[in-house]
Amino acid sequence: MGATGAAVSQETRSPVPLADCFWEGAAFTSEKICTFQRHVNLQPSPDITFFRHGCVRLWLHAIRFVARTQAGTGPSDRLELLSAQDLGRTLDRLASQVLEAVADSRDLVLLGIPTRGVALARVLAGRLEAICGHPIAHGSLDPTFHRDDLERVGTRLVEATQLPVPVDGRQVVLVDDVIFTGRTVRAALEALQGWGRPRRVGLLAMVDRGHRELPIQPDFCGRVVPTARHETIQLCLQAIDGEEGVYLLRD
Repeated sequence: MGATGAAVSQETRSPVPLADCFWEGAAFTSEKICTFQRHVNLQPSPDITFFRHGCVRLWLHAIRFVARTQAGTGPSDRLELLSAQDLGRTLDRLASQVLEAVADSRDLVLLGIPTRGVALARVLAGRLEAICGHPIAHGSLDPTFHRDDLERVGTRLVEATQLPVPVDGRQVVLVDDVIFTGRTVRAALEALQGWGRPRRVGLLAMVDRGHRELPIQPDFCGRVVPTARHETIQLCLQAIDGEEGVYLLRD
């Protein structure tokens, strides 16, 4: 670091809001440079290049670091479990496993469990169609009114169950982003009984995070991730979130 930057870093200055540490053209002062360093705990490195007039050039990953920190999802509380590429490969594997488990793919019905399971079922249906060459029936099944733990987990806005075809005699795969205690799946099985009698019912979960309270296990699982109870799993899909991946969120 140059002499000017070193002198500024030794001074005691009042806190500057992190929002003020973004690039502001030529107005990016030495004080803001040091404030940025304090906020992100950066050591002098090639990531920060000082110019003649005290400006600073921040490389893309440093800017993303600040943005994540302001959004409350910095590296300290958001851990990437599956990247976009990993998620894509996992979806392809799950689709292949589902096809191998059914005698006739035209009898297959994917039913997503709200909320994120519905979007996941839609994505899987697209992958399956690309493999087998014909559309795969997919819809949603809301088990809210069949839960036995509403007082503990609370309620959300109920979504209408949408069945693309009758489930009688079909091979149904329930799809959810995360399996946790197993109580959501139990409620979904009970809700499904009111709509007919499938030939077979399977369960697909992108992440099994453990802590089961009922003897329920997924037939198809993307990743097993041991977690603490206060942690949560976030599945991001491009169509909804503008990014893809699976993340572990820590409080």
